Formats: sequence, structure tokens, C-alpha cells
Amino acid sequence: MSDTALAEPRPFVEAHKAIGFAANVERDAERAYRAATENRELRRELWNAQSARRAAREQLYKLQAAERDRFAASREWRVYKGRQGWIYTEQLIAGRMIYGDRGYPGDVEGSDVIDHRECFMRSPPGKTSQQSCRYPVAILSHTYGEWEPCVEFARRYDLSVERLPYSWYYPGNCIAALFLTRAVLN
Repeated sequence: MSDTALAEPRPFVEAHKAIGFAANVERDAERAYRAATENRELRRELWNAQSARRAAREQLYKLQAAERDRFAASREWRVYKGRQGWIYTEQLIAGRMIYGDRGYPGDVEGSDVIDHRECFMRSPPGKTSQQSCRYPVAILSHTYGEWEPCVEFARRYDLSVERLPYSWYYPGNCIAALFLTRAVLN
């Protein structure tokens, strides 16, 4: 597989096509790997399929991360990479990193609309970027579901919701629903 075939695109439109292409390459490599595992005599083919699958998956992850970082930068946000793993819906609703009696809060009822979540933070005016880790601004859900439940979920918990043009997690198969806090960050 040549490096130029999956080169990182610059504009968002090209990224959509490149990520879709990378997802298809990764899917095809996965199918070849599974086919090879069915026949134990094909050890070399199995090893080649594993290598191709690993390379395709790594390239897909790089493209997805580049698109996520580009998206965050376009809104002057930071990607959340905190120790708890992700932002819980209760924290997004509150607009700050709250914690429950037993540590991390849970997700609210109906959070099944949030799948393959990516979380974003921002610095309120007058705060430093180091302090932004306390101010969640958005959760991006790459969901296989329909748009209407996302809108209803946002309405129920007083969140704003925005549908992005495409999901970079799995273009053509997921929709990207961006849930935004309405809390005043100060």
C-alpha cells in the first residue's frame, strides 16, 4: 500500500473522501484477514493480511485524529484527553467537570444516542488554556442511529445540537451529532 494513496488531505471535503476511502481499505483488509484465518494452511497469507489490516487501521486512525484536531481548531476548542477518558453528559449539561458521590458521574437517561464520543473543551474569557480542562463545551457523537432521537435528547437536557456534514468515524454509515452546552462558562 503506497503512502500517497492515503495522504492526509487539507480541506474538509477531501478529508471526508479520504477517511471514507481509508475506512473501506480497512474493511477490505479485515475481510481478507478473516478469510485467511479460516484456512490454517495459509499462514503466510494470514501474516500478510494481518500486516495489511494493521497498516490500514493505523492510517485510518491517523486521518480520523487529524480531522478531529482540525475540527477542534476551527472552533478554537481543544480535544479532551483527560484521565477519566471522556466527558459525561452530566458534565456537559453543567458546563464544568462535576463529580458525583462515588467519583465520576454517570450518563443521563437516553444517552444511547451518544456513540463513539469525542469530547471538546474551551477556555472561557480570562482563563488560561491550562484551566480549560474544567470547562467542557461539546460532545460529538458518531452514531449509527437516526437524527430525531439526537434532537429529542438535546431538547430534554437543554443542550444545543448541530448535525455535522459527515462523520469522520465511519462516513456514510454514521451521522455526526454535536451536543453543545448552554451553560455560561465563567
